[in-house]
Amino acid sequence: MVTNCTPQQCNDDAAGIFKGLVIAGIWGCFDEFNRIKLEVLSVIATQVQMIKAAKIAQVAEMVFPDRQMSLIKFNPTVGYFITMNPG
Repeated sequence: MVTNCTPQQCNDDAAGIFKGLVIAGIWGCFDEFNRIKLEVLSVIATQVQMIKAAKIAQVAEMVFPDRQMSLIKFNPTVGYFITMNPG
């Protein structure tokens, strides 16, 4: 799944995308990642760290860091890729 990132991207948008990737076990590409606002990037960094920790621990479920701290099914085939444009 490809997401074209924009400065309007918010924390809830990112959480929804990452939760969907984790539950389905699909790969996501975040294009033009450098366009996201810094305060949203810090939230995304936490989400990425939690996904990485779940992959390393080989868990069946994980607590996802969103507003609800949801317990979700973890599919280990999940992947995420980031592209950035210069400038």
